[in-house]
Amino acid sequence: MTVVDCDLTTDWDPMDAVRELLNFSDVTNEETQMILDWENQLRDLAPVMRIMEWRRVQRMIKEQLARRAGQGENLNVFKNSKSHIDSQGRLVSGRLQYKILGFDTPQIWKTLQIPLTENCNLLCRHCPRTQKYLSKDVPFETFKKYLDKFSPERFQSLLLSEFGEPYLRKDILEILRYAKKQGFQCVETITTGNLINKKLRKAILDEGLLGKLVISIEAASKELYQSIRGSDLDSMKRCVADFIDYRNRIGAKYPEVVFNVVCMKDNAHELPLIMDLAHELGIDYVLFVHLNGVVSDFSNEERSGFEEKLLFSKNHLNTCDRETIVKIFQKIHEKSIEYGIGYFPPEEYLGLQEPATSRQPLKENISRCDQPYEWVQVQANGNLYPCCQIAQRYSVGNIQDKNFEEVWNDPKYVEFRQGLKNGNPNSWCTTCNMYNGKRF
Repeated sequence: MTVVDCDLTTDWDPMDAVRELLNFSDVTNEETQMILDWENQLRDLAPVMRIMEWRRVQRMIKEQLARRAGQGENLNVFKNSKSHIDSQGRLVSGRLQYKILGFDTPQIWKTLQIPLTENCNLLCRHCPRTQKYLSKDVPFETFKKYLDKFSPERFQSLLLSEFGEPYLRKDILEILRYAKKQGFQCVETITTGNLINKKLRKAILDEGLLGKLVISIEAASKELYQSIRGSDLDSMKRCVADFIDYRNRIGAKYPEVVFNVVCMKDNAHELPLIMDLAHELGIDYVLFVHLNGVVSDFSNEERSGFEEKLLFSKNHLNTCDRETIVKIFQKIHEKSIEYGIGYFPPEEYLGLQEPATSRQPLKENISRCDQPYEWVQVQANGNLYPCCQIAQRYSVGNIQDKNFEEVWNDPKYVEFRQGLKNGNPNSWCTTCNMYNGKRF
């Protein structure tokens, strides 16, 4: 029997649900005002963000209830309480909080990832490709077919990248316009950062085609940048600076421009300098991620031609002296505060309290990894993967002739998710950065 662990068919509107909160026969004036304030807040959000906000509030309520219980409070009394001032001077309503928890919100994923091309203008040493300019674009009609399998109301963002450079495509603007027309709230691309010319940046910014532009970068010095990415640092800097300058001149709020940094033994010493470069260019955020080695699992014969690559596990930060890495991220943290630029480390090196994020699941029985409930990745051939970490390794279905709901409820996909819950994961998961407690 197939086990369905979340319903993909529920047509649930938070705006209808928030009005149901007024259905107490003796609703107080304070409760009415709380509900109306929240309704106004939700009204300004896109549909998918309304659901995300509802789920965020549910998480917050659960955390607060747990604290109350831990302090010995009788939650049965609180559950039936009307609006009142609590011991910390806050206006609360126990029955309103429990009613909010009573709504079974639909599953929302953080990211839907669909590649556009395997073609790239660079040949980075930490990338598994072995040559530049592979003319392997996903046909526009195929892209549209894949995209139409998914509801934009179920995904926070649409990521149009993988191992290729999307801005090599001559029809990239048509693709971005189509994605926006379909209703995806935030469209993202990952790029080398040196191909967005004046025509592209003007269209992207004037038409609001992107929610996030992610720039891949592993070094702040010309020498190391050239060594790892085989490209000119200055040309990338000019391209990114021009993009951000135009964004700021027209007063556009989006796209957010982010540095994505793969952390390795070879570039660990330059990671703090990337924060300096982010400040110089006006980058909004810096995401540091672990090396996700693909070649590490290859046999000796299969490793032929990869000798100069940095994909192997020996280049992972795990192989570095941890005290040294902690000091590096302490510098990054200090620069983050100095520059006012947020950052996300690949794991918690500094013992800081991790803020609540969408990665924290609502379902208490999800353990070790909840990526299948956060990420969906489609390959060019229609194969579907439960996260980006095991893409090309373990497909859980194909959407060529099925819709996403059918693939989600297929026994293979269900078995994969159940394995993460019951402690018997797929073998690929056991070697994954995230399954082993890291952030990425």
